Amino acid sequence: MSHLNSALEAARRELLDLREQVRKAERALKSAKSRSKPTERRRQSLGDAMTMTQSQQYIANAENCAELAAQASDEPTRNRYKRMEAAWRALAVEQDWLDGVIDPNGKSGS
Repeated sequence: MSHLNSALEAARRELLDLREQVRKAERALKSAKSRSKPTERRRQSLGDAMTMTQSQQYIANAENCAELAAQASDEPTRNRYKRMEAAWRALAVEQDWLDGVIDPNGKSGS
């Protein structure tokens, strides 16, 4: 039982860490968007946001970060966007798990 409680506590801490990474990524992405012209893909994803699932929105954010990384003028900025992209993708997987789309072992769920 204590092993299960430890595993649940570790998963809770990991989820909190991911949420904090997302908050940071959202702030950085908002700042970057205010400095750059929106691309067609970004306009499309913003327009479709009302019909997208939460994990699809996270994937769209990851794609925006990948786009920004490709446009970055220096290595630290490119690396930051790549880390943000990875955080968004991890959050999308976590959200799919929470929504029952995938089971804890990564297989398709109901």
